[in-house]
Amino acid sequence: MNRVPAPIIAVLFALALGACGRSGPNPAESKDAVMAMWMGKHWDAAFAACDKAFRRSDGTKNVEGSLMFAECAIEASTQAGKPELSLPLQERLLASYTSGLSRLAAVRLANNHGVALLQSGKREKGLARLRGVLDDLADPNRPGEGWSADTARAIVVRNLAYAYYETASEPAVRAWVEEQAAWYLDYFERHPGNAGSGIGSAAALDAISLVGKRQANTGTPAWDAAVREREALEERVTSHDPQTATVCERRPLGDIRMDLCMHELTPPA
Repeated sequence: MNRVPAPIIAVLFALALGACGRSGPNPAESKDAVMAMWMGKHWDAAFAACDKAFRRSDGTKNVEGSLMFAECAIEASTQAGKPELSLPLQERLLASYTSGLSRLAAVRLANNHGVALLQSGKREKGLARLRGVLDDLADPNRPGEGWSADTARAIVVRNLAYAYYETASEPAVRAWVEEQAAWYLDYFERHPGNAGSGIGSAAALDAISLVGKRQANTGTPAWDAAVREREALEERVTSHDPQTATVCERRPLGDIRMDLCMHELTPPA
């Protein structure tokens, strides 16, 4: 990968921050600087510039600019391994801009907020956010937008299962594990031989079974058997189209596009 020399990075960084901080910012100038840092994967600088640009756009009620720079800042902080940096921005975004979000973006950003909270040590808030996303995806009247809500659900369930692993013995977690295992066993029965609408469901039940084993739940052998059968179906689909295993979209950042996906917690060791 071609690297941008450090002096150029410094100039671009100063340009982005200066453009965002002047009373009469040049949007094109600011976007050009941010795009250069994004494409060069200079995540700390990209976060700082996009965070500054978001606050200016937010202050002027520029919805399009706010959404664009917020997405940039959130992803840059995640790529930098510092998700806590974007938490205030995420809370502002979800509190004030949900009406301007697509259904997919709202689910993705809420999930990513929950993951960032958990990664930042804000466990209860993170769990509450992810439970809220799961409840939202249970809405039978959810609109279809060309993406799989069941794949999104599977990602949220995996995140919750991994977050619950260390507290597996709690009665509420035991009840949740039983509830989710039953949901997926029923889901597999209702979609025999058809994995296309819910790729990732096998991994979701596998994560549930991981917690179940820690609980010494006697249902885990049957869950594991269902996972193996479902995995074979899903592998046939994803071998032809790997993108079916993700919930992603492309968002603009000036003249380029950001590939943004639902974030996932790492499995417990």
